[in-house]
Amino acid sequence: MLSSVQKAPRPYRFFICSYDPVGEEWQPLRSSVDADKGEVTAEVIQVPRYLAYYGLFADVQAPSVPELAQLPSKVQERSLAVKGKAEPRVAAA
Repeated sequence: MLSSVQKAPRPYRFFICSYDPVGEEWQPLRSSVDADKGEVTAEVIQVPRYLAYYGLFADVQAPSVPELAQLPSKVQERSLAVKGKAEPRVAAA
């Protein structure tokens, strides 16, 4: 599947989804973006027998700010493990 996109003002993460009528939700497909050509591609492994819907989506929501857990006031060691919450890292296709 190939879809054409115009140059975006910001680096959005584009991807193609297929619609699952049973679960009533869009399922993302492994997609790749060629910004120079303005194309988003995805390999469709299996097409439903009667009807299929595909859509081009863009992740336009900025990630939330990472939150660090409370750090200890005194540290005896040379290294320190820092913990907190952040948006999960998404592998580029």
